[in-house]
Amino acid sequence: MPDNENVYILRTAFEALHKKYYTAICFPVSTVLMNVYTLWTAGQPTDEPFFVTVIVHYPEETISYKPGFWQIVKCAWMQYVSVVVIFIWVLRTVKSYVFQNQLVTSIKYMPWKNDY
Repeated sequence: MPDNENVYILRTAFEALHKKYYTAICFPVSTVLMNVYTLWTAGQPTDEPFFVTVIVHYPEETISYKPGFWQIVKCAWMQYVSVVVIFIWVLRTVKSYVFQNQLVTSIKYMPWKNDY
């Protein structure tokens, strides 16, 4: 059997707390809390702390934020450098392979020598 006096004290405390914070803010906020458990039981001795686990569901809020120029540059340069380093390494490797294996025909030309 639930202890009606404890339930009344908790309900009164919650209503006082809700009223205090409801009047402290500029816009109205309301909530509906439904009791899933109908039986009040004593769980811990009085010298132990009292813990309450609450799950509150609230709607998703959209927050728009426009970063400044320097904030974009700060993030963009790291991405740019990481991509450039990879491309430089790949292109140097391909260039070395092509010229070392003579996949492209080339002629050695020295303009200071006249062949005629």
